[in-house]
Amino acid sequence: GAGDTIVETEPQPQPMTFEEYILSLKSKADDAYKQSVANAELERQRASVDAQNTYDRGRSAYGSNAEALSAMGLTGSGYGQYLDSKAYAQMRGDMNAANALKSAAVTDAQARRENSYAQADASYMDYLNTQATNKQNAYVSMLGTITADTPLSEIENFAGAYVLSPEQIEALKTTREDRIKTYLD
Repeated sequence: GAGDTIVETEPQPQPMTFEEYILSLKSKADDAYKQSVANAELERQRASVDAQNTYDRGRSAYGSNAEALSAMGLTGSGYGQYLDSKAYAQMRGDMNAANALKSAAVTDAQARRENSYAQADASYMDYLNTQATNKQNAYVSMLGTITADTPLSEIENFAGAYVLSPEQIEALKTTREDRIKTYLD
């Protein structure tokens, strides 16, 4: 009537297919991998900066080290070079450790991604096997329930719903024809 209002509803999102679900799992695994690699690189860069700062502070020409060496009259001595080489060795060790940590983090991220992919693939195979089993069971059931009165359209609708092979469809039609012949005899 005059007071009726039309309410527009939002279209409902379509449910995800199993294939889309598997692809989304793999996409999430890829995203997590990329994030882990980026985080590992950030950590490596921070550790490298820390190593460089530690090296600079440990050198003989830096702040309190330089003052102490100068006060003892050791500036330009072999001791200064010793401190510098010791600080350099420490920096190289710290940078090597940072690179090793990044490498281990990337290897771990790759393993997690591969594991996620393997789980998704296993789920997909289970799904396909279940679909194939359900299709075969439905086919065998339909084969057993066909009578002389079964309309061809029912067989065709069933075949379309279960995506039967041309051989299965032919077997269903042949079974129907056999039932009709038996009925007529």
